[in-house]
Amino acid sequence: MQRADNKPKKFIACPSRLFAFDQWHLFITTMELYRLHRVDLVVVYIQSVEAQVYNLIKVYEKSGLVQIRPSLEMPSTNTELDYNPNSETSWQNQLTNFQDCLYEFKESAEFIAFPDWDDFFFTSNYNIPYYPILQKFAEQNPKVNTFIIDRYMGYHESLDEMGIKGHRIKEFWKKGIKYSTKDTQYFYGKAIYKPNRGIYGVDLHWANRVENGYIEMRLPLKQAYIIHARDYSNINLDGRILNTNPSEKNFAKFVRRYKLSSLLNKLPKSEALTVELNKCLGFNSQGMKVLVDKSESKCWNYHKCNIKKVRANCFNVKNNWKRIDDLIKDNLLINILIESNYKREPICTY
Repeated sequence: MQRADNKPKKFIACPSRLFAFDQWHLFITTMELYRLHRVDLVVVYIQSVEAQVYNLIKVYEKSGLVQIRPSLEMPSTNTELDYNPNSETSWQNQLTNFQDCLYEFKESAEFIAFPDWDDFFFTSNYNIPYYPILQKFAEQNPKVNTFIIDRYMGYHESLDEMGIKGHRIKEFWKKGIKYSTKDTQYFYGKAIYKPNRGIYGVDLHWANRVENGYIEMRLPLKQAYIIHARDYSNINLDGRILNTNPSEKNFAKFVRRYKLSSLLNKLPKSEALTVELNKCLGFNSQGMKVLVDKSESKCWNYHKCNIKKVRANCFNVKNNWKRIDDLIKDNLLINILIESNYKREPICTY
């Protein structure tokens, strides 16, 4: 038990938790965009991550830009249940992690975002931080607590493609990220919240518990937009990031300061973990309610994939729970989380 954060912050990001994660080029890109746009803190929830990528995240934590937090993993043994409760939550407890971040920083952060790692968030000018744009609209609209940022459909090179083309991170930024300037995901933007204005719960794309009288609004694309770099290669991808120089300079300085050259050379050259998950879930993100093997899943969840053939060294979350037997009553079973840590193992768990 601890008090919620009370150090004032203008803007924090709580991205979706990392599981079986090896796409370090997405992580670096997202982090350097946050640095460029003056984000105060990025809260990284980890379920499981490739070992060298974990070491990279730890360097960002050392720099002060990242706070690592353990992803929720509910007890699955000695529960008197005939199923694993983690299998029957949306994206295996992702929303629980979101609420954890919301209530940790609800009183200290002026704005909180809950993006995915392939959501590349830009303002109209690279020199304009996120905060003053949002603050301007918040002051003009005192009853708005949710600001929707529309997403352009996009694409990013895989690590395998980067290797074939000889692309380093700066070439990835210049040539490996593409998007359509015509096609936006109007109904699937991402929300940024003013948490002290009656926000009591968040969902993947919008608020789900809001005090009466508050509303949401969409920010104009000319002010802020997101490149959703998933895989929309079947549409005309006519857009590129026009100016990567500021991010290149920031990242080069970061590499020098923390002597990262050796670590960067050890990062994965392919996306073995990501490929196996996509085989299980189906590559189309809107078709994941049913697994490829046709076994039914009530929730969008990767827990039932049971991937074991990728022997990647990973750091996996280990949550230690204590069952309170003397409080068992009327089928109510209570477990208390005692501690969480990360253990390096020869396979990623999820």
